[in-house]
Amino acid sequence: MSYAGTVLDMIKRQKMNRGLQKKKRSQRQDQLTNTDYVSGLQFNPDFGKDLSPEMIQQSKEQIRRESRRVNQRIILVLLLCVVFGVFLVLFWF
Repeated sequence: MSYAGTVLDMIKRQKMNRGLQKKKRSQRQDQLTNTDYVSGLQFNPDFGKDLSPEMIQQSKEQIRRESRRVNQRIILVLLLCVVFGVFLVLFWF
């Protein structure tokens, strides 16, 4: 009985794989034939243009905020490690 179940599972898996291959094949054909197909890359119309001073200032502020946030997380993790190490040393020995 178990052999029959295994054979049925193999048949079902082959059927599913054929369906998946058919779907991938049709998607690939759409990519090759359809000129309106949108890939993962997006077109940036502002690429290569000169940035205004306001945009540069906003970018700098955003980068500073993100770096501050990352630095705060690093300091917090290091502080927690030091506190944990101190407690470990005090209570282990």
